[in-house]
Amino acid sequence: MRKTLTLAAALVFIGCSGTTEADYREPIVTLDAPVEVTLRIGEVTKVGDSALNAELLRVVEDSRCPIDVTCVWAGNASVEVRLTVGTQPATTLRVNTATAPTSVDYGTVTFSIVKVTPDPEQAVPTVPADYRVTLRFAQR
Repeated sequence: MRKTLTLAAALVFIGCSGTTEADYREPIVTLDAPVEVTLRIGEVTKVGDSALNAELLRVVEDSRCPIDVTCVWAGNASVEVRLTVGTQPATTLRVNTATAPTSVDYGTVTFSIVKVTPDPEQAVPTVPADYRVTLRFAQR
């Protein structure tokens, strides 16, 4: 009787343990060569011939030095990108031009910002719809 209760308690404990690290599946993406994609806010694109899709969600920060000003520091642009592979849940990641992280790993690939346009001007605020962000994806 005591063995039966111990076994039953162990089964209940195991059944209630929830998701483990072994349940997590790292997204597997295969890129034959590095791929660059340019996105507008809200735009989704397929990355090369892979199953990876990227969406530019927003420009979080743009403290880059305006082109009509002399600065001591170049500044930083930070963007949020949503990545999906097949039916796996989407992952939102942030990457920067000048401060860490300047590249981010996602499964079997890494990505970074190549360029953010337009270049800022001191007297002209950038409208979010005007942003274009070029991202570079490569195999890790």
